[in-house]
Amino acid sequence: VRHVAMIGTDWQKSGDNWPTDVTRTNADSVHIYTVDSNAGAGAILGFPRSTYIDTPQGHKRVAKTTVAGGPTNTVTSLIMETGLPLEGYLHIGMGSTVGGGTPPPGFKDLVDTFGGFPFLVPYDAFGGGALAGDTFVNGSEALAWARERQNSPHGGVDRTLNQGSLMKSAIATVQPLGMDEIPNLLSMMDGYVNTDLWIGDLLTLAATIYTVNTGPMPQATPQDFIDANHETPNLIVPTHGPYNQNAGTLPNVMIKGCLYTPDGITFGYDVQPIHQATFNDLQDGVLSITPWVCDDGT
Repeated sequence: VRHVAMIGTDWQKSGDNWPTDVTRTNADSVHIYTVDSNAGAGAILGFPRSTYIDTPQGHKRVAKTTVAGGPTNTVTSLIMETGLPLEGYLHIGMGSTVGGGTPPPGFKDLVDTFGGFPFLVPYDAFGGGALAGDTFVNGSEALAWARERQNSPHGGVDRTLNQGSLMKSAIATVQPLGMDEIPNLLSMMDGYVNTDLWIGDLLTLAATIYTVNTGPMPQATPQDFIDANHETPNLIVPTHGPYNQNAGTLPNVMIKGCLYTPDGITFGYDVQPIHQATFNDLQDGVLSITPWVCDDGT
């Protein structure tokens, strides 16, 4: 069973200054990719950016782990929180939703270099970067959907699920190309993706995407999403509707703790002890969904 952190950082001003290092900005996308090649199964486990986790710097938002020490610090923090033996990270810049500055090449550019991929957009992204009913996304559209939270019923919580859905669609698009394309795909990622994985481990990790079943390609309509009432249960949250390819052996799920306000000003979601059962299942290559209720009944 292998576990790798998938990290995307934003490009925003700090005061009057633009960043100088995209690996030391806020992490707007944090997921753990788990795969058991022998079982042909795995999971994409997302942490909304306002989730508080244990870090070397204390109990902090997961988004700030990259600011404090880059992707390596995020990996260390996720290991501290989950107990999972993460072997490293893949990091990419997510650009900016406000414009300005000169972000280095990243997610948008990688998607365009690949040529885009099929993905059904269930509702308009804020600002119109991706529109309901779109069935194929280019770099700008994929980035708009990955960054979307203003129009989402549950803000950053839904955004985390949407990011996992984009990952599944990308994997489903790559799989028919076959393993012979792995060297070309890795070459395509060069210049966009940062990693601390040794090349041999990166090659075998890339091969794992051919062992899982992502489920069917999107066939639903935006109305299916509306009819689902945007349900978002607590703790482990399955993806919304069939457009997210919920079938298969690679579920897209998310950690969502109870509302947490450590200083009376900021807020987020605090990971509860019951999550440990999920982390243990992931370590064993199995994912179970354990519903629970917050102290306030939500």
